[in-house]
Formats: sequence, structure tokens, C-alpha cells
Amino acid sequence: MDRFGITGLIIRDWTLWTEEIQKWIDWPTGTLCGVTDFVNYFPILLSLIWSASALVSIWKEWQEKARRRRSEARLPSFSILIPFYGDADAALRTALSVAQIRPAPDEILLINDGSPEGSVPLDRSLLPPGARVLELPRNVGKAEALNRGLRCIRSEIVVCMDADTRAHSMDWSGMLARFALCPDLGGITGKIWPESVRNLAQLLQAIDYLAVICMVKCAESLWGGLMTVSGAWVAYRRQAMIDCNGWSAKSSTEDIDLSWRLQAAGWKIAYDPHWTARVGMAATWKSLWLQRRRWSSGLGRALRDQAGGVFRHSSRHVPVAFMAFLSSLWIWLCLATLSAGAFISWKGTSFEWGDGSLLVRIVEWQFKHCSLYALIFVFQIAVAILVDRGTWKRYPLLILFSPLYPVYFWLILVTSFLAGFPRGMMRRDGGRWEPTAEIE
Repeated sequence: MDRFGITGLIIRDWTLWTEEIQKWIDWPTGTLCGVTDFVNYFPILLSLIWSASALVSIWKEWQEKARRRRSEARLPSFSILIPFYGDADAALRTALSVAQIRPAPDEILLINDGSPEGSVPLDRSLLPPGARVLELPRNVGKAEALNRGLRCIRSEIVVCMDADTRAHSMDWSGMLARFALCPDLGGITGKIWPESVRNLAQLLQAIDYLAVICMVKCAESLWGGLMTVSGAWVAYRRQAMIDCNGWSAKSSTEDIDLSWRLQAAGWKIAYDPHWTARVGMAATWKSLWLQRRRWSSGLGRALRDQAGGVFRHSSRHVPVAFMAFLSSLWIWLCLATLSAGAFISWKGTSFEWGDGSLLVRIVEWQFKHCSLYALIFVFQIAVAILVDRGTWKRYPLLILFSPLYPVYFWLILVTSFLAGFPRGMMRRDGGRWEPTAEIE
């Protein structure tokens, strides 16, 4: 091709790009059209990315298992911290759930964070071997209680469990071997299963944990970092905790805050879907909404306080932070686009895109492609079950009730995000205990 032909192609391609950019600049029709396309297609793209990443993680898991079998690395020592406030019986059940794990921990430390008067005392005669209790004279909050427990142990690995968490995996050698083989691994969070499913709220949470949270963490771990560990079920390298000055008592979601600080300091955190525990789910819609609002508030607080750490040269979670930004942007644009469409329709103005107005286009696109959304989400659940490869008897129920997940997403997750995220960005709340789960 002669140089004029090449020049013609360049001019043509440049013209197409400038026309596309001009459409976005053309407010409001062009801009809203581009935003609407992002709103419509981003969930599909994100679901496919999560599913593909989870499948790749299965392949990597097989490689890591073969590597661990060939390795003769010494497993690091570890201790278990179980903080509690008021519910001594739950903390005791948590301690008993780790009594038979292999290899045995150096010690199990239960931390009584100044439980209120009238609380049922802990029956120390029932504690498993190697367990002891650290009594704090007054309530200092979960983060500071964990810090005081950290000062009392000398093991290389620190496992943290909430008082409503029950260990399901009895062999922890695989999780510990990952610390032995990866010196820059600062933390591992495991997979959480619901301890019981008694109502619709808990069933939809089970779908969320299996098909969304699990998939997100698989993808993020593959990309090199995590948005956050699960504070109820996580193991940290003690040296990493010391480097980052432990948990921050300034945040009510100490796990999110610590995750960002660890990765900003160059430590890696990972997800192990086969190191599993059972955790009580929020029993009511109100407690579930309050729990998710607190999580969203913690994310807003972490973004406000730790955003600068994302851009450090050694930071591990740049891709994760970028995807979190796009996801947050998608929620806000959904509301903005629907509000703009409603306003335009209310004013009687119609920007013709085919056969209807802006609002009609948005709603029609969603209804016409709801089967596509459903198909992709069912595929995502199937991949999540493949990643899990467990024997949980309620898996068929998850697929059966998956059409209800969008309602749960918009009424619980989105509204709690809209209420919590700005709150975390603007307010300063300490790391106090907030028992929003109301476990039955």
C-alpha cells in the first residue's frame, strides 16, 4: 500500500475516534448515551472477568499444590487470637473449633475486651489445651484488643478469628506452606461459608459469599492484591503486622484499613478458597443492612486515608483499587443516569435513540437483556461452585433463588453503599465494637 493509502487509513481512523469523542462531549445526548452504555455493559464485563479469573486461579492452585508437595520448607509457627466482647460462650465455641487442627498452634489466646457487667463469664474449665484468656480491664475496641493480644505472642503467623467463626478446615498445613514459600506474603484470608441458613436474608447472603465475594477475591488474588481480607478469618505474618504498626483503632473496619496499609507497604495478601470457616450470617434485613453500611463506611474511610498509598512504587493493589473505583463509579452513574432520564421524561423532552426517550431506552435495554444477565450470573455461580468443590447441600437452592439476587443487590448492597461510603469519607469513627449481625 502506498503512503497515501496509509495516510488515508490514519485519517479515517482518526476521524472515527474524534467523532466518538465528540459524541461524549455533546451534552446531554452524547454523554448520556456513552454513560448508559457503560451502565449496561460494565456488570456483564465484570462478571466475565471474575469468572475467567476464577478459572485461572484453579489452574494456578494445581501448580501451587505441586510446588508445595515438592517443597521441604519448614512450616512457620502460629498462634490464634479470638477477641470477644460480652459473648463468652461464642468465643469458647470458636476456641473449641480449632482444638483439633493440624498442625497444632503454639497457643489460642482469647481476649476479653472489658465485657460489660452482667455478661456470662467464660468457663475456663472448658478451654482446650493450649488456650488462655487475656482479660482487659476496660473496653478498648476490637482493633486495640487485637493489638494487645499481638504483644502477648511470639509466633511467626497470627490467625485472627471472630467469636462467631467456626473453623471448618482441620488441616492448615497448606495455608501455612504458602507463608513458608512466599517471604513477601503478609496475609492470607480464607473462604467463609454460612454457619446456618434459616431465612431468605441468610440464603441471599450465602449466594453473595459464594458467587460474588469468593469470585471477587479469586480474581483480586490473581491480580496481585485484595481489596480487603475477611477480618473474621485471616492469618497475618507477624513481621508484617509490626512493620505496619498493627491494627488501627481509628477505623471501625480494621480489616479494610490494615489490608490497604499492608499492600501499600509492599506486602502481598492472598485468598485461599480451601482454607474454610463457617460464620454466622446476619439474621434480619435490618442487621444485614447495618453490617453492609459499616463495610461501605470502612471502604470510604480507607480510600480517604490510604488512597495515596496506592500510588507508591511497591504498592500491590493498584489493579484492585482501579476496579473498585470503576465499580463505585458504576453505582453512582446508574443512579445519575436513571435520575437524568426521569427528569428529561418529566420535562417532556425526548432525545430520540431509536424509538424512544432516554428513560425508555434504559429500561427497555435492561428488560430485553435480563435473560443475558441471568445466564451470565448462573454461569458465575457454576464457576464459584467449581472453585469451591465442596459438598454443601444447599447449592441447588442458590441457583434456584439466584433471580432474587438483583433485588438484594439494589435494596441492600447499593442503598447501604450510598449511605455508608460518603459517611466513611467524611466522618471519623473509632474502632469500637458494632455487633450488627444479631446472630440467632
